[in-house]
Amino acid sequence: MNDLIMDFLESSSLENGKTQLDLEAITMEDAIWEAIFRHGPSANAKNITLLMGETKGVALADSKRLAQIMTNLVSNAIKYSPHNRFVTIASSVKENYVHVSVSDEGAGIPEDERSMLFEAFGRTSIQPTDGESSTGLGLWIVKELVTLHGGRLGYEAPASGGSIFWFELPV
Repeated sequence: MNDLIMDFLESSSLENGKTQLDLEAITMEDAIWEAIFRHGPSANAKNITLLMGETKGVALADSKRLAQIMTNLVSNAIKYSPHNRFVTIASSVKENYVHVSVSDEGAGIPEDERSMLFEAFGRTSIQPTDGESSTGLGLWIVKELVTLHGGRLGYEAPASGGSIFWFELPV
């Protein structure tokens, strides 16, 4: 219930243009470690291993908003992954951006539903694997926050299955 209320408050702030950024240089390795630490208990409950891939880059970002972006992506990866799987978080530098990816071994998103991934209340037919709740706002909030930072984001469907959600922030 708390997540639902927080998502609605955040969406209202974003829609009204009231979200302010306090930009600073953030080392992606630190941001990824924080995400792994924060989500360890929920991952452990499903015996999901959180892995840190390559971690390169320093982004110009708001630390609170970056943590929010990471939280939404990592919690979704855990929520939609079956027990006993892996979630990998990595970062690299591409041109003038830090590229961050969150990869999971879940069911993936059906091709005909991918266009609604980053829309408010854009739910897909894929359900959380352990009865977790979903507001339908998390990925929309990610999109709005990444855009506010001057970044971009996307989704990839590996041939081997699962999902890769990624975003890029200016360096």
